[in-house]
Amino acid sequence: MARSRSRSPPPRATGSRPTDRSQGDEQAAIERPARSITEYIEDHEDEDDLETLLAQIGLSSRLQRLRGRLTLSPVLSPSPSPSPPPTPLPPPPPPPECCTICGDDVPLAQAVRLACGHAFDAACLRELFARASTDESLFPPRCCRGAVPLREVEGHFDRAFVERYERKAREFGTPDRVYCHNAACAAFLGPASPAPSPKPSVPSSDSQTGAGTEAEAEAKTLRCPECAAGTCAACKAQTHPGVPCHFRAEDAVLELGRAHGWQRCPACHHLVELALGCYHIVCRCGTQWCYLCAAPWKECGCALFYVPPEEDE
Repeated sequence: MARSRSRSPPPRATGSRPTDRSQGDEQAAIERPARSITEYIEDHEDEDDLETLLAQIGLSSRLQRLRGRLTLSPVLSPSPSPSPPPTPLPPPPPPPECCTICGDDVPLAQAVRLACGHAFDAACLRELFARASTDESLFPPRCCRGAVPLREVEGHFDRAFVERYERKAREFGTPDRVYCHNAACAAFLGPASPAPSPKPSVPSSDSQTGAGTEAEAEAKTLRCPECAAGTCAACKAQTHPGVPCHFRAEDAVLELGRAHGWQRCPACHHLVELALGCYHIVCRCGTQWCYLCAAPWKECGCALFYVPPEEDE
């Protein structure tokens, strides 16, 4: 059975002093939801979910109070602190070098850059110099602008390799060479010297003649540093003190060469046979000469290479 209750009108707020007006407004804002809640409970007190309703009303009342506090005294949010500047990224690593010989990428620590701008792998550069020291046709080691000087890359080789290369450089730089007559040794000894011309006999004592002959023999003898054998610097055979150079075997070889049309290099005196190509010969000693007359290149009088002078206009 529904119960009826008389509702009295809400009391009116009495006037207050002008100085307390703000406080009265705040109190009225808080009491107004409370009266509305009480009336709502009286109207719905016969419902089963009264407890749930009270919880909801209590939450609503809390929200109203919080809203009033935030409206009356707002809290200023702190100003955001300036963010630190971004950390710069590390620079990218430098690109690797490209070896001029093998074409592979080479780390900078293992690359050798020449004065011409090309880079080489240290192992490839050593192989280049090693081949040049064993094959005279590859000597000296070359790049785009000519020969590669040893002093430019000497720091990348060990001392033993540098000394062996320097010995080969002296050997390949000598046109007319003398090697040890011992075939088991054949070490390079130095440049050849012309055979001494016969001198007119001068009356002298036997002791003086013997001393002069010995001095002359020592002057044209090269001593091998490897096997200590003596080699004649003129005929390149075993040393022969007191005996003039004998070229009978050489004359036989030269006669055979003339029969086959061979020529002899004017610098190193090696026999050369032309199998294919023109008459411009570049000997292994580096000398250029004409195969027809064995004269230095462009200094011969062969009609085949005669160039008429230009006529004046």
